[in-house]
Amino acid sequence: MGFGSLWIENGVYEAASGAYLGAASLAAYRAEFDPSADFVPVELDFGPGTADAHWDETWAGGPNALMTGFNDPPLYISRTRIASFRDLGYAIAPIPLPSGMWLSLGSLAFLGAVASRRRLEPQAAIRV
Repeated sequence: MGFGSLWIENGVYEAASGAYLGAASLAAYRAEFDPSADFVPVELDFGPGTADAHWDETWAGGPNALMTGFNDPPLYISRTRIASFRDLGYAIAPIPLPSGMWLSLGSLAFLGAVASRRRLEPQAAIRV
């Protein structure tokens, strides 16, 4: 979704530090995974598009978390991930988190809907 690219602009992460410091996410990470954490670990490997924009693949939430750099099913959305939206200024309603299966099915349905709306219109015939 590209939200990790907004971290630096919003002052919750410094490039190449590996330490996400957004208050809401850090509180959620402490409650969810590691009570003594000073930061949420951010991926520094795997180059542009993954480094500095995803939770670390070896973080306490495991590689199955949706916000790591790779899809390792079964996927789930952590409370830390939801809290990161709050760090970026989004209003977050208290909603139950979907199971990994429903998340995957919902994502596929969404992508299918987007793909069907993006079909290119046939080009007009070129006259010579």
